This record gives sequence, C-alpha cells and structure tokens, in this order.
Amino acid sequence: MVCHRDGGDSVKYITVSFCPFLGFFDHSSNPIIYSTSRLNISRTSTYYSIDHHRNIFVMFKNTNLLALALSLLSASAFAAPAPAPAPQAGTGVNDPAYSWSVTQWSAGCARHGCYYIFNISAPAYNDIPAFSAYCSGTGEGAPFQACEVNDDLPGNRGVAAHLLEAEVGAHIEVSFQWTDLEQSGTYYNYTGNATSFYNQSSAPYQNFTITPSSAFGVA
Repeated sequence: MVCHRDGGDSVKYITVSFCPFLGFFDHSSNPIIYSTSRLNISRTSTYYSIDHHRNIFVMFKNTNLLALALSLLSASAFAAPAPAPAPQAGTGVNDPAYSWSVTQWSAGCARHGCYYIFNISAPAYNDIPAFSAYCSGTGEGAPFQACEVNDDLPGNRGVAAHLLEAEVGAHIEVSFQWTDLEQSGTYYNYTGNATSFYNQSSAPYQNFTITPSSAFGVA
C-alpha cells in the first residue's frame, strides 16, 4: 500500500482504506505507511514476497498476484523518474478492465476544517471481491476514520478514510483489503488514487473512477 503526503497550502488529499481492520493499523490507530520504491523480491516455499524498504513481507499465491509482483519489481528495480505504469491486464492493477466508482463526492472547508462525503464501490473482478461503502470524515491529516460498508456480501471487509494536507484541488487515494475466506490468515490489499476538487459551494456532487495502481497480499 502506498500512502504519502505532498507539501503545499491548498491541494487536499484524501486516503481511503478498505480493510478487515487486522494488520492495517498500528496500536495507536494510525495507518501503517509503506513505500513501493526499491522493491526486493524473493521466493519462500510456494509464495513470492516483496520487501518494501524492509517494512513489509508480502506473499502472493495466485497467478495474477504473482504477475503483479514481478511487474512491480521490473518497474522499480532501476531508479530514475518512472514513466506512467503499463497496463497489467487481468491483475486489477493498472488494469483497463477494472476500476472503483466514487459517486456523490462532496467536500469543502470551513472555519473548523475540511470535510469529505462520498460513496465508493466496485464489482467483483477475478479474485477481487465486490464492495460498497459510504465514507465521511473531517480534519486534514487526521487519522483514518471508519467508513460504513453498506452491502451484505460475505467476508471480513472494512473501509476507512482520512483527509491529507496538500495544495491545489483534491486528491483521493483509496486502499481496500479483504480476507480470503478459504485461507485462514490470508488477506489482500489494493491501492489507487484520482484527483477531484472541493465542490461544496461551486458544483453538484461529482462522480469519477479510480484505477488501483499497487497491491500486496499476506498469507
């Protein structure tokens, strides 16, 4: 999962997390933040792992996630500013066939700080389950705030969001995570982002899509 904060005075960044609330927050309820640069990949038994700056041990056990791991390695093994990531058909990452829908986006700022309200959902795709949630929260740079999952699909799933400090426009980064019902202790996480704006007094609700750009799994 990639979470970052860019400096500046007026862009607002939002981060959303879809997770089962295990292994995603530390004991202080803050998000665990990883970097995707300088990945090291190794194989352990039937699993492949990626070490994000030695901060996380990532294991992949299906073909799509393994392909994703190898593509992340090849994309980041050599330094220099990275070009736009190539589509990875079938993996759900940079995949032209898969995206999340953000609807009824409303956000603004007042004397007591900024806020956001939106719905987010996605259909099932290959091994990635469907989800639907309603998110609202306040405070730039605040800890993750839980969203309300509003579907009755099976599985240990959850959603959280928070607003990050930034400069111009509004940037939403979304990360969702779910537990594999057939493999105890196994879960997967996908992250993506898109740019929107603060529309409280200037425009109606906004709708847009987010394409995941990174992923990891743990078993």
